[in-house]
Amino acid sequence: MKKTIKRTISLLLLAAMVLTLIPFAAAAELKFTDVPESAWYYEDVRLAVDTGLVSGKGNNRYAPDDNVTYAETVKLAAVMWMLVNTGSTEFEKSSPWYQTYVDYAKTNKIIAKDYTWNDAATRANFMDIFSRALPDKPVLTGAKELESINEIADGAIPDVPMTHPQADAIYKLYRAGIVTGSDKEHNCKPNTNIRRSEVAAILTRMMHADKRQSFALGETAEPNPAETKPEEKAESLKFTQQPQSASAPKDGSASFTVAVAGGKAPYSYQWQSQSSKHGWNDLTNDSRGTTVGANTPTLTISKSLDVAASLNYQFRCVITDAEGKTVTSNTAKILLTLDPLTITAQPEGVIHAFFGFSVTFTVTVSGGDGKYTYDWQVRHDGGVDEWTSLPAAYLSDYYKNADQPTLTIKVSSTDQYDNAQYRCVITDGMGSTVTSNAVSVHNVIEGTPDRTTPRR
Repeated sequence: MKKTIKRTISLLLLAAMVLTLIPFAAAAELKFTDVPESAWYYEDVRLAVDTGLVSGKGNNRYAPDDNVTYAETVKLAAVMWMLVNTGSTEFEKSSPWYQTYVDYAKTNKIIAKDYTWNDAATRANFMDIFSRALPDKPVLTGAKELESINEIADGAIPDVPMTHPQADAIYKLYRAGIVTGSDKEHNCKPNTNIRRSEVAAILTRMMHADKRQSFALGETAEPNPAETKPEEKAESLKFTQQPQSASAPKDGSASFTVAVAGGKAPYSYQWQSQSSKHGWNDLTNDSRGTTVGANTPTLTISKSLDVAASLNYQFRCVITDAEGKTVTSNTAKILLTLDPLTITAQPEGVIHAFFGFSVTFTVTVSGGDGKYTYDWQVRHDGGVDEWTSLPAAYLSDYYKNADQPTLTIKVSSTDQYDNAQYRCVITDGMGSTVTSNAVSVHNVIEGTPDRTTPRR
């Protein structure tokens, strides 16, 4: 049964409203040992903590250099939206823990798709989500809508052309003074991961309009190639799109795409793969169609790796220009989307058993990767003892098939009269596990299983 977590305005809203009325210096001193006062993000972390949107990671650590996952990103965005729109937050527990925030974010059009939730978020995707994390008319006065305060021309961000899939969101946050870039040239570095220190700065500026940054970048739209100076044409070879880990169903397909600019065209492409046991190897297109596009910007892998093995493979692309200069992409993985491992038929207890004869318990599962192992276990004294695995070859005339879907037990007084319980733990090739119900044998009867035998 779900339990509702109610966090009212008394803490979060009060903190946020107070912070708009008092000098920052009056805020409580940070207790994090890894956030020195000299750090550029010190004030941002302090304000974000005081507002109630972020916290530490235990042992007085904030972990400013840790990456933020997509699950953490969507939680922050959902909590912020509800807080500034309603003045309170109310979320239910869910499994997995982030599902309640995902559902809320979809309902309020903060996100429109799923991400690989436990992966580290890229800067571009983080900005895309947070470009919609404030409603048009927030309740809190400090958290104003994302008004444009900076003159940022289309195409002015050096590494974000207007053709970038998240360009609109990135330019929106630049123009609103929420982000200013990662270096003095105001590069966004959209395909790199975003750290907790950077997140604190973004949250602070989202919640406190007076903390937003004013700056100018570019005076014209996309540069005219005809006016480009000769020395500016000789840009170094660099990636404009990195491959992203791709989700794929069992026995399905996954694609990875790269794009480059600069250097001297034409470009050649060589995709490579690496397993946990081997180094990088060049890929080639095969006749079965399982590897397609090994020498193109887009690589497609179809049914070439079994479910368990695919997690051990990484993919990357080496691009070479006409002058022999090369760049190597980031790595990406195949992220399998499998049905959850589920018990479809539980073992059933035996009501009447005959001394000296055998009974069976059977469990049935589905989902996962289809490669199941079975571990039948027993505990005695009515469930007081710890669960103990039954070795597959242990006392073959007593227990049989302790590593199979059906366990066979020879009924004996030493086993049944001390209230033994049995269960099965099933594990698939991906390491997911499910545990069956506990069952028992009751009313052991002497005699033979015929119609004349009394039953109780």
